[in-house]
Amino acid sequence: MTIYDALRNTHIGIGAVALTSFWVVAVLRKGTRLHRRVGDVYLLAMLGILLTATPMAAVAFVRGKPVFGTFLIYLALVTGTAAWLAFRAIRRRGSIDSYLAMPYRPVAWLNMGAGTAVLLLGATEGQLLLVGMSVIGLLLGYRMLSFGAQGGADRNWWLKRHYTGIIGSSAAAHIAFLNLGMRHLMPASLFETLVYLWWFGPVLVSAAAVIYLNRRFTGVARLVKRSDELPA
Repeated sequence: MTIYDALRNTHIGIGAVALTSFWVVAVLRKGTRLHRRVGDVYLLAMLGILLTATPMAAVAFVRGKPVFGTFLIYLALVTGTAAWLAFRAIRRRGSIDSYLAMPYRPVAWLNMGAGTAVLLLGATEGQLLLVGMSVIGLLLGYRMLSFGAQGGADRNWWLKRHYTGIIGSSAAAHIAFLNLGMRHLMPASLFETLVYLWWFGPVLVSAAAVIYLNRRFTGVARLVKRSDELPA
């Protein structure tokens, strides 16, 4: 077994933990001790995914696969940003200003820059997958900056940022599961025909879930200014 094989197998194993803990968190009663503990497991698993993805990307570059290596780093960035925002929203829910403190804006610009780079790379290489996935980084960075520019938000702002980050980061685990699982459950020709479904399906479902939850929690609490302190 090569070093890359060991990294990949570890990456897949941690991904399975992330996927399982995500759905456990989803069905548990929110705010309970168990919910928080399993949520910690999910975030730690996402950290493990990022830590294994980085050397995998390095190996890709060494093997002469710069496009795949760049794409892997990009996916690690947007997934890591979403998970970080979910964690940050909980830890800093008492103050919007604290949530928006450094390095919030640099991270937002980094995602926009990475999305732009992947868009140009996809267009240059004729890779529709890269072009489509570049939208994630662009939108993520834009929404971060847009939220930071608002003069106020409703009192559930931290909850919205939290579940958006959790759902968004989970898309990566679902994409990996579908690409690995479906490859062995159907003929190769059919898998290749539906390959974009395995990549973009989880992203679209995650976006729909966030839109639904945002509508559910919109307008249920009064607006607060950024300078206001929110209850922890």
